[in-house]
Amino acid sequence: MKFEHYYAENPKSKYFEYELEDFKIRGIELKLKSAPGVFSAKEVDTASELLASVMQLPKSGQILDLGCGYGLLGLAAAKLSPKAKVILVDINKRAVDLAQKNIKLNKIKNAEARQGNAYGPVEGEVFDAILLNPPMVAGRKIVLHMIEHAVTHLKPKGSLQIVARKSKGGEYLFNKMKIIFSKVEVLARSGGFWVVKGTK
Repeated sequence: MKFEHYYAENPKSKYFEYELEDFKIRGIELKLKSAPGVFSAKEVDTASELLASVMQLPKSGQILDLGCGYGLLGLAAAKLSPKAKVILVDINKRAVDLAQKNIKLNKIKNAEARQGNAYGPVEGEVFDAILLNPPMVAGRKIVLHMIEHAVTHLKPKGSLQIVARKSKGGEYLFNKMKIIFSKVEVLARSGGFWVVKGTK
């Protein structure tokens, strides 16, 4: 696989754990463990933090953290919407193991992590919100698959919320969302990153 990086089923890098600084946002606090071979292993990335700060969540129903890494967005969503069920999905087995550890570490009861590619682990399920920090290193084809297939995994009025750097493929993705979704809005702009929400 040419893009071993973090978008790989079984990372080859040696395993050891990082304990990240406690992450605080929107009145919640998360303890996070990470490891080499997963996305932004040593610190919470700016894009995910921006999405976490503005993501619009249902009070109940189902939320999907697609390409969850060690689980930041899904964990935050689970804490912010305690009556919703949150499913965290990643192709990277190491990331999923870490997400599961972080769910337990934060004593979160309304979330679970599943391993698999894109929507494979949630086939047949529909969500009120899908959260996505796209794995740009995986290539445009995979990222487009995640965006285009969101519609079939959303309930009516459900939303896909993504964050991307506008100048590095983000604008293309946002224009794609305008074709797919009935309503598209920008939730935030910061440091070249945009958070965009598409509503079914």
